[in-house]
Amino acid sequence: MLKSMLAELELQSSFLKKPLESIYFGGGSPSLLSPKVIEQWLLKIDQLFEMQTPIEISLEVNPD
Repeated sequence: MLKSMLAELELQSSFLKKPLESIYFGGGSPSLLSPKVIEQWLLKIDQLFEMQTPIEISLEVNPD
């Protein structure tokens, strides 16, 4: 799944023309992923997109 998500980021990168203001991992299930996987996503986002600094990064957590 991670490989597919990283490939999707690459496919969508040409559509977003302005700098990112925030990154939001939502739905509760991202909290089940390892820190290494989150790091891989963030590194790929950093590689593909221009970002404002500072940037807000949020990760929704399922309290269960």
